[in-house]
Amino acid sequence: MNISDYNFVDFSDAFEDSGIRKRLLTQMGLFQPYGHSSPNFSFDINLGNDQNNADPVMRHGSEWDYTVRSLAKLQNMELPHWAFQDAVRPAMWQGKRRPGSAEQMTAEDVIADLGMNQRLKQGRIQEKYFADCLFHNNVNAKFTQEEQVDNQVIVGKNQQTMNIDLGDATSDPDTFVMKVQRTIKKELGDRADFLTKIVCFASPDYFDAFRSHPKVREVILNGGVDGAVVEHVMGSYGAVLAYLFTRTGLTASVLPGWDNLSSRCTP
Repeated sequence: MNISDYNFVDFSDAFEDSGIRKRLLTQMGLFQPYGHSSPNFSFDINLGNDQNNADPVMRHGSEWDYTVRSLAKLQNMELPHWAFQDAVRPAMWQGKRRPGSAEQMTAEDVIADLGMNQRLKQGRIQEKYFADCLFHNNVNAKFTQEEQVDNQVIVGKNQQTMNIDLGDATSDPDTFVMKVQRTIKKELGDRADFLTKIVCFASPDYFDAFRSHPKVREVILNGGVDGAVVEHVMGSYGAVLAYLFTRTGLTASVLPGWDNLSSRCTP
C-alpha cells in the first residue's frame, strides 16, 4: 500500500473527553494534568522553612530584624514514554456481530474498542505511578536519564514512620491521627500556610482494624451520631471515615490492593 492509502485519525480529544473512571488517585485531584511538548521538563522545589518569630525592637532604635528568604531548587527530569500498537485485521469484524446489536461489526468498531483499551491501560499505568510516587517514594522511569526517581534524594527528606498497635484496646487511634497531622505540619514549615487538607490512605486490613477498634467505635457511638443510624454508619466505610477523620482535618480513602497493615498520609 502507498502512504496515500492510509488515513490518519487523531483520537486525542476523544481520549481526553472519555476521562479516567474509578481511579482513586487520578480522580481525587491530588495531581493536575500539565501538557508538555518536550520529553524533558524542569520544575522548582520550594525549600522555604521559616518558622521563627521576631522579638520586639525599640521604637526609635536602629536595630532591625530579618526574614528568611525562601529558596528554590531547580530540578530537571526526563519523561518516561509508553507506546501501543494494535493491528486491525478484516477477520476482527467481517462476519462478526456488534455486541448489543444485530448489526455486523465494522472496522471503525474495532478501532474504537482498541482505542478505548489503550485509554484504560493508560489510566492503570498513570494510577500506578501516582501510587509509587506517594507511597513508595520511588518511581520507575526506565529508559530515561534517571531510571529510578528517588523522591528522598530529590526533596532531601525521608519518609517518616509512626506505629500504633491497633490490636491493643488501650491505644488511642484518634490521638494518633492528630499526632500524624501535627508532624506533617511541622515538617512543612512555613509551607503549612498553604495546606488545605491531609489525605490518609489505608490498606483494607489497616482500615478494618482501625474502624473496629474500641476507641473508634466509642467515638462513633458517643460523638453525636444519630442513634437511629448508628448501625448503618458502622457498616459504611465512607460515613465512618468522614465522621472520624474530618474532625481532625483529614480525609481518608481505602485503597484496595494493599494486603499489608499500613496507611499513608500526605498533605
